[in-house]
Amino acid sequence: MGVKRSWHRCGIGRALIEAVVELAISRGVRFLTVKTLSPSNGDPSYARTRLFYEAVGFMPIEEFPTLWRPESPCLFMVRPLPLENRACG
Repeated sequence: MGVKRSWHRCGIGRALIEAVVELAISRGVRFLTVKTLSPSNGDPSYARTRLFYEAVGFMPIEEFPTLWRPESPCLFMVRPLPLENRACG
């Protein structure tokens, strides 16, 4: 998923994530995950990407230094989802 830089800070990314969250919850999914460039790379664009993911509920879990290639270490992030509300009876 990506949003063109000229459209950043317009709510599009958040709306896309929330649409996926609603769909995932309705299908019983418990976690969403993303992979992005790790902070150990130092790219400022990806620092903003990680801040976005954290702002929409993702938590950094683990870095995989060579999953992609050594100059592009991967950060694995997860967002736990609530169980769908179900009425008793």
